[in-house]
Amino acid sequence: MTRFIKKNGNKQGIILVMVLMILAMAMIFISAALLLTNSTRNRLYRNAEQSQARLTVTSAAEMIYQAISTQEISDTTLRNLAGTAGSAGTTINLTASANVPGLSNSTSGDNNTTMHVYRTDATHINIDFATTIDTETENVRMILKETPPKAPASRFDAPINVGYGDDYSFANINVGAGAPAGTKDNFVIIHGNGSTVDLSRSDKGDGMESTFIFIGETSATSIDVNFNTDKYKGDLVFLGDYSRMKLGSQAHVYCAGNIFFIGKSDTTDTNSFTVTNNAVDFNTTGYNKGWYFVNRVCNASALDEGKIESALSWAISGGTAALVDSSNCDVTISGTSTPSVNLTWDNGNASNLDNLSTIAAAYSDISNTSSTAVMIRKYMDADFSGSNNLPKTADAFASFGYSATHPSDATPMTGKNFVSTYNYATSNSIVPEGTYYLSGGDTVLNDASLDNPKYLFFDGSKEYTIYIGSSYNIKGVLFVVLGPASNPPKTAFILESGVNLTTGYTNKSKGNDSDLFATGFVSVSLRSYTSATVSSCYDAIKYGGSSPLKAWDVLKLSYTDTTGMRYGSSSPYDGVNKPSMYILGAGHNTLTLGDTAGGGAFCEAYVGLYNTVYDKTEAHTSVVRINHNVLYFYGRIEATKITQDTNVNGFAIPYCASLGAAESHDPKPAISDFKIVDMIYYYA
Repeated sequence: MTRFIKKNGNKQGIILVMVLMILAMAMIFISAALLLTNSTRNRLYRNAEQSQARLTVTSAAEMIYQAISTQEISDTTLRNLAGTAGSAGTTINLTASANVPGLSNSTSGDNNTTMHVYRTDATHINIDFATTIDTETENVRMILKETPPKAPASRFDAPINVGYGDDYSFANINVGAGAPAGTKDNFVIIHGNGSTVDLSRSDKGDGMESTFIFIGETSATSIDVNFNTDKYKGDLVFLGDYSRMKLGSQAHVYCAGNIFFIGKSDTTDTNSFTVTNNAVDFNTTGYNKGWYFVNRVCNASALDEGKIESALSWAISGGTAALVDSSNCDVTISGTSTPSVNLTWDNGNASNLDNLSTIAAAYSDISNTSSTAVMIRKYMDADFSGSNNLPKTADAFASFGYSATHPSDATPMTGKNFVSTYNYATSNSIVPEGTYYLSGGDTVLNDASLDNPKYLFFDGSKEYTIYIGSSYNIKGVLFVVLGPASNPPKTAFILESGVNLTTGYTNKSKGNDSDLFATGFVSVSLRSYTSATVSSCYDAIKYGGSSPLKAWDVLKLSYTDTTGMRYGSSSPYDGVNKPSMYILGAGHNTLTLGDTAGGGAFCEAYVGLYNTVYDKTEAHTSVVRINHNVLYFYGRIEATKITQDTNVNGFAIPYCASLGAAESHDPKPAISDFKIVDMIYYYA
């Protein structure tokens, strides 16, 4: 009995111990679970903060880059924020509102985003973004490289681009007239080859509106620019060590822009001026007030008699005359190492050019943001290598998508037969679409009658390629492209190697009356007509429409300013509308606008005359020759030489948009010089 009770008591104790052990284990498990849940919650919270910080810093970087790309943050502002290489740069707190994680209005603490802008070298800018949320910080570095657009390097990027000729004449020609406000590519680019350029005038014109860039980088590719008297509304840029201003009799240069002499290196000592007459005088109110010598020595010949010195003193008194050079800063005037009058040269402070003083031969060291420094940097960065940047024939024609010689399946015709067959007066139709090869027959494409002009119409929506294998005088023939312009043009006249084309001869536009009509190529001014209204277009040109209008009035081209300078009206020649026609030369071609008989010509086209070999010999020269002032040219020119005859007076070449330009009067979106190189996430 006693034994039984004892066993039962032991059993109850074991059960009690087991219950206590289970409760203890449960407490352990519950505590562990609580600890695990709290740790997981904290880790998840930190991960959420970290993810939000990463999202915010990434969004901030993308937002800033978008603002730079669209120029809401301008390149000038960016450069100012970055400062110079080695400086601290600028730190900015980015804010939105207190409700946006990482973008509160606080300038410090645990809920903010900063960006640090600084320059690492002349061409790179870093922007470091840091977003802090609570204890979590995420960093991203944006690396930007400055790649300013190169100056004209592709076809027709400048209104006129010539090179390798022995001489050029722009006398009495106003280039770049009527350019729209804000135009940035109104350049005449002339490559030297031991050449002389004539920019003198003898008429009453109001000057030249383009910026002229003269390139002479070596002694073999030197260029001397002969001035007489004229007004230049753009800059005059002498680029390279051997590009010089040549001053002859009564050379009163009136430059409303700046005059730049920019050398390739700082080791040469070439003259900036060649003075052959003592009557030079630059001291004209409102002109010649900005002279900049970058890696060039300001010196002149002994004939100068202090005129250059006087001009620079005049500029300093009311403008800027700055020497920007690392070693050759001596001024030699009249053969002496120092001027007879002490010139207080602008060392950069007044004109904000201080960072230019150490450029040496490294063009990229120009990091200043002043407008003048930007212009100097643009000219120095320009892709003007060598003495000629025109492509060889094969490369040029490949870029346009044409062969330099006619294909075997081209329709063969003599030039006169082509004109007679498709003259609208007899065919009553538009020229059929296709490829033609014109060769042989009479050299004059029209008969001798002044009362028989011929008009050929092309549909601007169709493809035409007219190869010309023989030299012709168009003599009273007008080729007209009707309809809206295509970009690039679909109508091309191709001069095969050795072929010349003369466009000038005067015809009467209205039967036997005295209204005169010049011949040539029209592809802009009659754009309002189409293939469906060709009959009305023909009547309007030949007969003046329903009212007794002259052909000039119908074409809306005749405009003369108060000084006697003639150029196109704002209707077709607005600098935005573009030609619908090419005139391309395969080598050793001359395109003559106007003739000695007194006849003018229309030419609304992109004219590119290229060569297989470039040198100064006549066999390797392609020329645009302007032979009479009663004509209208609207387009762009690339050739080895441009020249004009003595009977040209008061002629203008209006500014025309490039092939790639958007044909719209609306403002174009701004484009940044800075491109993104890399985005790097890192831990500080």
